Amino acid sequence: MRTAALLILLIVPVRAQAGAPSAQREVARAVAAVTTTSAALAKACLGARTAACLADGQKQLAAGDAGAAARSLLGACYGGDAQVCYGLVVTVMSDEPVAAVARSVADRGCSLGEPNSCAALAHLLARGQGGVQDTARAIPLWQRSCEQKIARSCHDLGVSYAQGNGVPADDAEAARLYIRACELDPTECTDAGVRLIRGWGVPADAPRGFAMLERGCAVPRSDACSQLAEQLIKRAKGDDLKRAPPLLAKSCEMDAPHACVDLGVAYAGGTLGLAADETKAMAAFRRAADLFGRECSGGIGRSCAFLAGLYRRGLGVAEDAARAESLEKKACEYDPRHCPGRGKRPQR
Repeated sequence: MRTAALLILLIVPVRAQAGAPSAQREVARAVAAVTTTSAALAKACLGARTAACLADGQKQLAAGDAGAAARSLLGACYGGDAQVCYGLVVTVMSDEPVAAVARSVADRGCSLGEPNSCAALAHLLARGQGGVQDTARAIPLWQRSCEQKIARSCHDLGVSYAQGNGVPADDAEAARLYIRACELDPTECTDAGVRLIRGWGVPADAPRGFAMLERGCAVPRSDACSQLAEQLIKRAKGDDLKRAPPLLAKSCEMDAPHACVDLGVAYAGGTLGLAADETKAMAAFRRAADLFGRECSGGIGRSCAFLAGLYRRGLGVAEDAARAESLEKKACEYDPRHCPGRGKRPQR
């Protein structure tokens, strides 16, 4: 309960004025602005002072002093409170300008034995956020935190085995890890469900696979809902096709761009039991373009490639071959797998 209380405290709004930045962003930026070394911060908060530094940080945050709170909470982390480290990681790691601090704090939390911090550190290392990319170091961190029942680590380790990234490619091990992740946390059920349905790296077990996708969609998790719709369309039994459009709409509303595309295609062609409706089709394509655009701006190559396809076809955006070519070049720069001429469409 203490960890949950700390995380809630770190995300409670620091200021209530209209237009003020969120508490999470404000604390993240305050953490980045701290120039005191980790050694000095730790020295001020060692031993009995660790709890006092945490208490000071809580009071300062409640009073709206994010700068002082950042120093106190960093001190409590470096002073030896692993849960404070993880609370700070959750607060700052989604903010790219603070990635170096997130990596340092996650490293400290992991050294103190906090498995969620180890999982976060592995995530940052594998993606090169906050420093050089180091997949070799990420792998054992994922292995250890997966053994400690951190679902995301099991999933990310499964991705490494599926792609042969840092470990030998092994579809069976990838499937095992995806299934383990789903057993630990319903938000990690998408890849497990698809693999069981399709029999990829594991004997096909469609009922179990569909149950996993249903479980993930109920969370709700957008990729689970969109994959559930896709697999229902492929199965096409009973009411499967009628169930698909609401699932696609739900996924699209939850910012899943591929679901928006699939919904747009269904409205454009009058399929899946929907009446043809060009207005609704273009609205779905526009949302897909917006979502792909955000992801492309964040450095996701496949999203740049999909957005290029929309510009080439004039779906949800004005047809623009030059813009499409520019996006294809960007996709290639971000991820060579999506370079034009590789002979395959971008992978989801």
